[in-house]
Amino acid sequence: MQKLTGGGERIMRTVATLSVQSKRSISLKSISIFVSLFLLTISSSLFIKNEGLTDSIEKVTFAILLSSLVISYLSAQSSYKKKYLNRALFIIFVLFSIGIISQNLLVSRKLILLLTVYAILLASIFGEKYLNSINLLRLASYSIFWGSILVYLLAIFNELKTTGSTAGILGSIFSFNGGVVFKNYFGGNMLSIFIGIYISRQCGKKCFSDIILLVLTVLGIVISGSFGSYLLLIVFFCMMQAKYFKKLQKLKRDIFIFFLILLGITVCWYFYQEIALNISTYQYRVKGVINYYNYIIDRPFELWFGNDDLTVNTGSNYVSSFRRIFGYDGTMEFALLNIVIKNGLIGLIGYIYIFIRSFRIALKSSNWTYKTAMIAIIVTMVASALVETYIQTIHAVFGIFGYLAIAGLAGLVHERQQEQLMISENLGKYSIQSSRNTNFRRVRD
Repeated sequence: MQKLTGGGERIMRTVATLSVQSKRSISLKSISIFVSLFLLTISSSLFIKNEGLTDSIEKVTFAILLSSLVISYLSAQSSYKKKYLNRALFIIFVLFSIGIISQNLLVSRKLILLLTVYAILLASIFGEKYLNSINLLRLASYSIFWGSILVYLLAIFNELKTTGSTAGILGSIFSFNGGVVFKNYFGGNMLSIFIGIYISRQCGKKCFSDIILLVLTVLGIVISGSFGSYLLLIVFFCMMQAKYFKKLQKLKRDIFIFFLILLGITVCWYFYQEIALNISTYQYRVKGVINYYNYIIDRPFELWFGNDDLTVNTGSNYVSSFRRIFGYDGTMEFALLNIVIKNGLIGLIGYIYIFIRSFRIALKSSNWTYKTAMIAIIVTMVASALVETYIQTIHAVFGIFGYLAIAGLAGLVHERQQEQLMISENLGKYSIQSSRNTNFRRVRD
C-alpha cells in the first residue's frame, strides 16, 4: 500500500508540475491579452480615425500581440511544438506566402499583405499556447467590452454620430454603431463578447456579471442594425446546443444530425433566395462576386495566385479601383472574394486548412463542452465569410478574437491529451515496477 501511495504521489506531482508550468506566465499573458484586444477595439473608433491615430494604435496592438504569441510559442515544450504546431505552421506559411510573392506588387504592399496573413497565422497556431485557459478567454471578452465602452464615450463627448438607418428586408431600419467606424464592426465586437462569455460560463465558473454582459451584448447586436451579426449570433447559439447530442444513442444522434444538416441547408437556401437577395446592400456584394468571376475565369494564373496589383497599382482608393475595373454595380465585401484577390486560390486553401485542422482537433476531444465550443466558433466564422470580411482582416476584432479563441480551445484539448498521456505512462511504469517487485519476491520466497 505504501508503494501504491508513492506511485500515486508521483502521478499527482506530474500533474502539479504541468499546472505550475501553465501558470508561470499567466500574469504577463493576462496583461498582453487585455491590452492588445483593448487597443484593437478602440482602433476602430470614429474619434480615433478622425484624429488620424488608427494606424499608430494598430501598430502598437500587433507589436504587443504578435510578440506575445511568438514568446508563447518559444516557451512551449519542444515535444508539444513538434507534435501539434510545427507542421501546420509550415503548411499555412507556404500557402499564405506563394500568391502574394508571385504578384507584381510594390515591396511595401507585399509586406503589408504578408504581415496581415502572418498575423492570422500566428493567432490561429501560436494561440494554442497563448489564450489557453477559460479565464483568459473571459478576460479577452471583458477587454473588448471595456474597449467598446471607451469608444462610445469618446463618440458621445466629441458629439459624433452614433445612430442612423440601414437597408433591411422591410425597408430602412434603425442602426447604432456605438462610436465605431462601421456598424458591422460594432456588431462583430458585441458578438465576440457574447461568444467569449457564453463559452466561459459553459466551461468554467458562472458569474452574475456575465449574465448582465450577455444581455447587453445581445441588445447591442439587435440595435446595431447589422444583419450579418443577427445571423451569426443565431448560428453560434444553435451550434452551442449540440452538446446535448451526447445524451442521445449513437444511431439516434446520427439520424438527428443528418436531419439537422438538411434543415440547415434548407434554411441557408431560403435565407439566400428570399432574404439576402432582397437586401440592396447584399445584392451589391453578390454582384461583385459575379463580376469578378466573369473577369477571372479566363485568367488561371491570377485565379490561383491573386491579382491584388489590379486594384492597388492604380493610385486610386482600393474599393474604388475594384468597382472601376469590375463594375460599379458590385462591391468586394465578401471575405472569400477578398482572399482570392489578395492571395489567390492557393491562399484560400490556407484558410480552409486552418478550419479543417481546428475541426479535426475538436472532434478528437473527449470533453464535449470544448468540442461543442470549438465547432460553434468554427461554423460561425465560416458562415461570416458569406456576409462579412472578418476572417481575412486584422482590423476587425471578431476575426482576430475568433482565431485566438479557436486556437486557445485547441490548446486546452491538446494539454488535456498530454496530461492523460503522461498519467498513463506513469501508471504503466508503476505497474511494470510493481510486477517486477512481485516476481522478485516470489523468486526469493
